Amino acid sequence: MIPSGIEVHLSPEEIQSTGVDAIAVNLLPYIVAPGMELLKASGGLGSWLRWPGKLIAVMGLPEDYEQGRIQVAEAGIVYRDQRSQPLSISPADWVRFQIELGLDILTAFELPV
Repeated sequence: MIPSGIEVHLSPEEIQSTGVDAIAVNLLPYIVAPGMELLKASGGLGSWLRWPGKLIAVMGLPEDYEQGRIQVAEAGIVYRDQRSQPLSISPADWVRFQIELGLDILTAFELPV
């Protein structure tokens, strides 16, 4: 079971006790802050989140597109949040980020249609 599209305020142990063995994570905010270097130094996103199960990345949430935080560009997307400069991400970057952060199930570059 992989919950997606919800914000959960439970500990990893509480989530696992419900039978969940994988979670979907909006990766973009983590790339911005704490950032790739700190996440990699901590052992990857699973270690950072203290999540022992499987991780799958999603590229933003519907409201990120609706509110203009994610815009489609010629070479990929541009992600903007309130805390940082715009971040350009190509399809190759997206795959590299997932591999470097130790995600278990890689996703393709996903854009709204």
